Amino acid sequence: MNVPIPALTWLRSYDKSWLRGDVIAGITLAAYLLPAGLGDASLANLPPEAGLYACLFGGLVFWLFCSSRHTVITVTSAI
Repeated sequence: MNVPIPALTWLRSYDKSWLRGDVIAGITLAAYLLPAGLGDASLANLPPEAGLYACLFGGLVFWLFCSSRHTVITVTSAI
C-alpha cells in the first residue's frame, strides 16, 4: 500500500449506509474532544484555541495518512 494519502484508498469503498452511524459517532466524539482540548490546553498553559486546533487539525492530518478507517484520534494524540 504505497499511496501518498491512504485514506483515499478506503474512502472509495465507503458505503453510504454507514453515514448515519458515522455522523452520530462524530457528534459524540466532538462532545468529548472539545472540552478535553480546552482542558489540555489549560494544563499546558496554552490559550484555549490551541486545544481546539489540536483537535481539529491533528485529527484531520492523521485521518488523511491513516490506512485504517477504524481509528479514533484524541487531543492527546496530537500533542
